[in-house]
Amino acid sequence: MAGVLFALAWWWRERDVVRHDPALSPVARRVLRESPGSLQMARSVRISAYAPDDAQAGAILDEAAFSLPEIAMHLGVEPPTQPIRIFLVASSNGWEGLVRATGSRPDGLAVSLRDEIFLRDGGVEAARPDRLAHELVHVVMRDAYGTNVPLWLDEGLAGHLGLAVSRDYRSKYGRRVTGKWAGLSGEEVETIEKLTQRRELPEDPAAARFFYRATQELVTLIENRIGSARMPAYVADVATGADWRVALDARLEGSPLSSADLEEALQRQVSLPQRF
Repeated sequence: MAGVLFALAWWWRERDVVRHDPALSPVARRVLRESPGSLQMARSVRISAYAPDDAQAGAILDEAAFSLPEIAMHLGVEPPTQPIRIFLVASSNGWEGLVRATGSRPDGLAVSLRDEIFLRDGGVEAARPDRLAHELVHVVMRDAYGTNVPLWLDEGLAGHLGLAVSRDYRSKYGRRVTGKWAGLSGEEVETIEKLTQRRELPEDPAAARFFYRATQELVTLIENRIGSARMPAYVADVATGADWRVALDARLEGSPLSSADLEEALQRQVSLPQRF
């Protein structure tokens, strides 16, 4: 039924009634106001996508409509009930203004606030195939568990699950994109203890990229050890305050595996090229 509802989408030019929608945040209204031209909207029951042209808006809506229920299913939670709005910010001036207004990282590819997602347009990095699904994981996690989810788990899940769901989407619709990102050396990655204790992203852009990759691989290793069926309960425990290592070892009890060798396993994994 959800798939049918998502499919009932329609497109129209953005008008003043949409521009001044009281449900939009001040940041979203600013993005609409400062857009170089009229934006197009593609809308379904739960998702509205804004972009400079119909094709872009429709593509964003299609991917989001596929990804949202998949992400919720993998996490064992219900999809958010509030509408989600996604904006493609096409101009560099618009993106710079958004960064200033939100205090976000200038090197970021996307910003997720409340139930709104802002995607940076242009550039090779901005074309990452997993970007939208990555941000939708953040939205689903925030809706299910609030804003106190450990940073490593939030970013690691967004990287791990976002990439998996984006692969499924492109495979299902014949839009396969293949490539790889280079591996990292051990010196570039923090220890697991430091990774799991971080409350903020590293300020240095390169260090932030290393953090994203390392936490994604850590989440992948954990899921590989406990199995995907146990992952939703593990995520729920850690997201609500349980110690990640204690929760992991409890689920590995009776098996030859433990959390003891994860450091070595993580170093091996991040040194390999990552395919997408």
